Amino acid sequence: MNETAKKRRDWVKNAAIIFLSIMLVLTFFSNTIMNYSLPEVATQAVTSGTITTKVRGSGTVSVSEPYNVTVKESRVIKSVDVKKGDVVEKGAILFELEDSDSTELKEAESTLSQLILDYQKAILNGDTSLSKVNQIEEGKITDMTTLQQKVENAKNAVKAAEDDVAARTSDVASIQKQVDLLNNETVDTSDEEAAVTKANKALTKAQAALSKAENTKTSTEEKVLEFGSSIGEVRTLYSSKETAYNDAVTAYDTAKKAFDAVTTTDSTYADLKAAYDTATKAKDTAASEFEKVKASKSSIDSALSAYDKAAAAYESATTKVTDCTQAVTEAEAALTAKTSSTANKNELADLNGQLIEANDQLTRANATLTEAQSDQEDILKQVLEEVDLGGQNDKIKEQQEKVDKLKSEAIGATIEAPVAGTVTSLAKAAGESTTPDEALAVIQIADKGFSLSFSVSEQQAKSVAVGDVADIEDSWNYEDCKVTLASIKADSESKGKNKLLVFDVTGEISDGQQLNVTVGSKSANYDLIVPTSAIREDKNGKFILTVESKNSPLGNRYIATRVDVEILASDETQTAVSAGLYGYEYVITTSTKPVEAGKQVRLAD
Repeated sequence: MNETAKKRRDWVKNAAIIFLSIMLVLTFFSNTIMNYSLPEVATQAVTSGTITTKVRGSGTVSVSEPYNVTVKESRVIKSVDVKKGDVVEKGAILFELEDSDSTELKEAESTLSQLILDYQKAILNGDTSLSKVNQIEEGKITDMTTLQQKVENAKNAVKAAEDDVAARTSDVASIQKQVDLLNNETVDTSDEEAAVTKANKALTKAQAALSKAENTKTSTEEKVLEFGSSIGEVRTLYSSKETAYNDAVTAYDTAKKAFDAVTTTDSTYADLKAAYDTATKAKDTAASEFEKVKASKSSIDSALSAYDKAAAAYESATTKVTDCTQAVTEAEAALTAKTSSTANKNELADLNGQLIEANDQLTRANATLTEAQSDQEDILKQVLEEVDLGGQNDKIKEQQEKVDKLKSEAIGATIEAPVAGTVTSLAKAAGESTTPDEALAVIQIADKGFSLSFSVSEQQAKSVAVGDVADIEDSWNYEDCKVTLASIKADSESKGKNKLLVFDVTGEISDGQQLNVTVGSKSANYDLIVPTSAIREDKNGKFILTVESKNSPLGNRYIATRVDVEILASDETQTAVSAGLYGYEYVITTSTKPVEAGKQVRLAD
């Protein structure tokens, strides 16, 4: 029993020793084990020194000043007499066309024919006289003010006839009412008394309006009379001053023309200058006097216009008073008639006679209204026909001018080269149709050469200058080819951030070839230089990762730290930067795994 307990204690002791040994080993070697799981990075120190910059880029060669051969018509191409790469002289035939009019000319002529047909139909279907048609075609269309006045006059005539019909209808109704009252045994005069009261109120109101209109007429008449007999004199003086002004302008133009034709050395120069100065002074004096007379005439015309309106208002108010007086008389007569004996046969006979006359007047007023409405319809129809025919005639003239212009601009049976040069592209083949202003062919004008361009940063643009000759990659493939920087301008596609380098290209080269070039060779000293392989970039911009050392109980730990940078210059292996560095840091150039800022790394041996 004791033996078994002893063996158990030995086993527990041995297990504890083994466990503690393993824990001790793991404690001492845990840092080493963890390091093997970290990204291994290679670093290089930040330095200072000199960088010789060169700008590299690639672009597609294109014709410097291509000439686009276009036409203004739609025609079918019969044949193409050149091919891409052909050298042509000015006037050489490029395309032969089918012998037919252009689509635009055919459509214009068809539209013109339809316009003429519609115009002729409108004449035949309308009531416009031949003389009026001739006037329209000669451009002698009645001005819109006159046409509007004719329509307005017809409208006023209808309104006057309608008012007359209404008045006659009212007369008939009034007389009929009196007749009915005489035939009625029961005499009720309340309506007649109310009518008398209403008529008297209307008369009082009309008399007040008449008094006001009379005062207005008197005041405006007094303003007119202030001018007295000078009205006619001012108008006569206006005409004479206008004539004098026009004569002075003519004399001035004659003197100026004569004076402009001489030089200071001519014998007549002094006389002509004096005549010119005199004519100028006379013209200014005549203009001043003419303006004064015009002001007087305007005041008289304004006063006369105000008087005419006041007189018309006075006449209208007078008529209204007369009508209201008549209405009072009629209302009182109706009241008197009703209060008289109903057996008064003579009065009844008289009213019946008045009723017959009133009905006759109503019939004539209705006839006048019908005639006025008919005249209004005829005048409106005539005006609309004249306006419509005038508009159609104007459209025909405009379309005829378009047809004549297309005929004058029509091209012949061929399209010729407008310039000498090399055909770089052909957009159409035989059987296809041309489109107005579409480039049918592109010609590289002789002696104009090619160009090439690519975008660079503003800093890179500062390292080159116009006139620099660029080196061509694989230059042995381009015999006698020379690339020269021609201009440096803003790159619109970069919103002002970059510059566009534009090069002139000469030698054995063709449109569309791709060239890789290097230009510039400028040296400068920089405080912060890092390996180009250390430059990284994300959505927030360019940056590098430096290694920071931190002490711990188990040894040094190395942490990757992000530093944002601005590129100043670079060559094949090094890049000068502007950044928050002291100049003795180590930057990460390569790593075995992706490295993130703030994460621990291990250094390569």
